[in-house]
Amino acid sequence: MVACIRRMVVGHKKWLDDASFRGGIALCRMVPGATAMQSAAFVALVLKVEIYRVVIAGIIVSIILI
Repeated sequence: MVACIRRMVVGHKKWLDDASFRGGIALCRMVPGATAMQSAAFVALVLKVEIYRVVIAGIIVSIILI
């Protein structure tokens, strides 16, 4: 399952680079529980942070332009 997540996140969508994904997987393996579920949560957390950065940047630009 982790291989499928990696293929989609690193290969197809290019949301993360391979080093970041591997670091996240290493962190997920240290925590008890299902690695596949935790790796999906890790990717979602990283993407959520990136989306917030884009939204905040957009708000700042719109305030500056107004």
